[in-house]
Amino acid sequence: MIQPLPIDSLLPNVIATMATHPCLVLEAEAGAGKTTRVPSAILDSATLAGEIWVSEPRRLAARLVAHRVASERNEPLGRLIGYTVRFDDRSSAHTRLRYVTSGILLRRLVSDPNLVGIDCVILDEFHERNLDTDLAFAMLIELTSRRPEFRIVIMSATLEGERIARHLDNCPRLYSEGRAFPLTIEHEPQRDDRPLELRVKGAVRSLMKSNPTGSILVFLPGAAEIRKCENALAALCQETDFDLRTLHGDLSLEAQSGAVEPGPRPRVVLSTNVAESSITVEGITSVVDSGTARRLENVSSSGISSLKLVRVSKASATQRAGRAGRIAAGHVIRLYTKGDFESRPEHDVPEILRLDFCEALLLLAGCSTIDVSQLHLLDTPDPTAVAGARKLLFALGAIDATGKLTLHGRRMLGLGLHPRLASLSITCADAGLAEMGALAAALLSERDIRHESRYQGSYTERRKKDVVAGSSDLVELLELFYWAKELKFVPRALTDIGVDARAAQGVELVRQRLLRQLTSNDGAQTRTSNAIDEAGHRETVLAKALLQAFADRVAKRRASQRPEFVLCSGQLARLAESSVILDATFIVALDVEERRAPGRPPETVIRLASALDPNWLLDVVAEELESDEESLWADPPGRVEVRSRIRLGSLTIEESRRPAKPGPETAQALLVVATERGLLRSVELTSLRVRLALLKEQGLIEELQSDIDTVIETVARSLLLSSNHLDGFAGPTLAKSITESLDPPLPALLRTETPEQVLLPGGRRCVVHYEPQQSPWIESRLQDFFGMTRTPNVLRGRVPLTLHLLAPNLRAVQITNDLQGFWSTHYPSLRRQLMRRYPRHSWPEDGATAAPPEPRPTRQRG
Repeated sequence: MIQPLPIDSLLPNVIATMATHPCLVLEAEAGAGKTTRVPSAILDSATLAGEIWVSEPRRLAARLVAHRVASERNEPLGRLIGYTVRFDDRSSAHTRLRYVTSGILLRRLVSDPNLVGIDCVILDEFHERNLDTDLAFAMLIELTSRRPEFRIVIMSATLEGERIARHLDNCPRLYSEGRAFPLTIEHEPQRDDRPLELRVKGAVRSLMKSNPTGSILVFLPGAAEIRKCENALAALCQETDFDLRTLHGDLSLEAQSGAVEPGPRPRVVLSTNVAESSITVEGITSVVDSGTARRLENVSSSGISSLKLVRVSKASATQRAGRAGRIAAGHVIRLYTKGDFESRPEHDVPEILRLDFCEALLLLAGCSTIDVSQLHLLDTPDPTAVAGARKLLFALGAIDATGKLTLHGRRMLGLGLHPRLASLSITCADAGLAEMGALAAALLSERDIRHESRYQGSYTERRKKDVVAGSSDLVELLELFYWAKELKFVPRALTDIGVDARAAQGVELVRQRLLRQLTSNDGAQTRTSNAIDEAGHRETVLAKALLQAFADRVAKRRASQRPEFVLCSGQLARLAESSVILDATFIVALDVEERRAPGRPPETVIRLASALDPNWLLDVVAEELESDEESLWADPPGRVEVRSRIRLGSLTIEESRRPAKPGPETAQALLVVATERGLLRSVELTSLRVRLALLKEQGLIEELQSDIDTVIETVARSLLLSSNHLDGFAGPTLAKSITESLDPPLPALLRTETPEQVLLPGGRRCVVHYEPQQSPWIESRLQDFFGMTRTPNVLRGRVPLTLHLLAPNLRAVQITNDLQGFWSTHYPSLRRQLMRRYPRHSWPEDGATAAPPEPRPTRQRG
């Protein structure tokens, strides 16, 4: 007998609403039974003649739910009820209710926009908002305008129902409660920084004590954490008579069913977020929630997608907690604080706003919908991401300048791969190496086959001493796969060589499918000759194909023998220590990850790379290369040189230098250096600026026709036109040239009204210092001013000079601009001091009438 579920009472209303409306939004709490009962009820209503497709975000959910529905109806799986997921199709000509992944649905819409033979599509767990679902949703809306009989049902437990209903022309909304068993939710009292597996073990032990017969579902971010927790819980489960099961996408259908279905003993099920929705894990009364998940995100600054550990939203946390209250009162332990929960966003950011848009844009180009703004999308993707995707597709030759799909692009579309990998496999196939291209694409598209990267956190790296130098990490993976294939993928044998058996088998499935596609009707250019078997040639073909597919991921080593690289985007990255590339200057980064460690800034790590001969760039991506010439200062040798460069993005691929010829461009480069070195702010030029300002201040000249700085720069540039160095380019020379270039009568006024020197009565010439924010001043020994009663002046006697009167040791003993007052007031007392300190010098009583000494060379103060 089929177990009654809360959604059952709502089913007649669902059928009645669908009879009169093309769209329906159905909100049903966790455990209501919407995923199994609603599609089955629509099938039984006999109101639709065609197939009913139920789109699930994950393959695991599609397979398990189809199996359950068929079982409930006592139907053989694959007849009336079936499923279609990647590499697995359990359906037939008799199938009317088909569970599919959102990717399968989207590709069917691209190949058949009218969905001939399908009368209803149910988008289940719509709240997850994966990219394929959002695109399919928009295309299904357009389909209802062409096929009035077509029906769309949107279902989820944590749905923005009102918003979605408005987007669907205010379509009807129905709501069903789940099973109303109370939940006790417990949060950590404070942050716990112990390893996750230890915290999980403590929570599981606590739940076992409080409810020794109930099964426990533990939500973990990924397979690596599942493996660690499995090891940590093994002894505890054995002691308490609990079965320990795991649930994630890598498992076989039998293993997944074993985790979902109840057994004779209570279970501890370690699961990724696949158990949040669609799948019912039977017998669960308690949940342990790590609060985290691994999610693919695109780093907008670099265009690099990376699998990141993120905090789940409140909606996801609610979904997880709901798994504990389906059959009885439930207990939830969240391994994070209440404050942490309250600070989380209500819903996860949709993939359409955070993922690489390249594959989606290729699919849209396949149905002539390259203009994303024409789609009825619930959220509009970032224009920068769309523009970047369009640029990449054009570079790969998938679309032309108008965005129309090319023949090459149509071949790429047919492979069902990311455009980069589709281009890679086709390029290899066209070179007669279809098998190698298929395997390379499979290895890059599927999970890493190496144990070291699969189950020890975010890619544990081998020690450098364990790495044997090579030209390509991908070639190493190819050889490792061939070794696994020789061992017939036997798990125990593969463990000995560090290969994960299920991952290797998954790669083999993709390789076989791609090879069939590449060698069947993929175009006249494709060859399958076995004549090309030289290892060196094969690796060269592969390396060039990788360059073509990842031209925007070329990187250059920053320093010899160091693992730091600069990508052509300008981003810094570190080559993983497990890489076999030890000394190549140029590489193509095939797998790039942004890592974040607590308390440290994010780091970009190149996990897989292939060495690159820069000469290949001219053959493969010549249109992406740019060349330029620039005049710049080189010190040494202390001259302007012309630097010629060939660049790919921010990377300099090739550079040469030669001495610059004198001329305007060289003069400009010299002028920049002269400015940086302060040569245009020398003492002489500062003095000239002050002298001109004084002439203007005293009304002796009007405004200059040109700003003095402009005049200085113009004259300096003209002096530099005949050189490529700064030898001889000094302040006095420049100041003299500038003075001579000024319009008459300025040069004469400068000489007469702001003289550079003044003559004292004894014959000594003193330099006049003109400095900003100071009166003009001179300095000399006090005795040189004997016999003077009037203070020297400039500017037609309007500005007295400030006098620095020096002792014989050339240190100032008085500063004054009133020489007459100095003699009468200060000199008598100063004379007595000087006589004691310098008795060999003459110190007459009346300095104003005394004769100055004969002029002699005066050393500068210092």
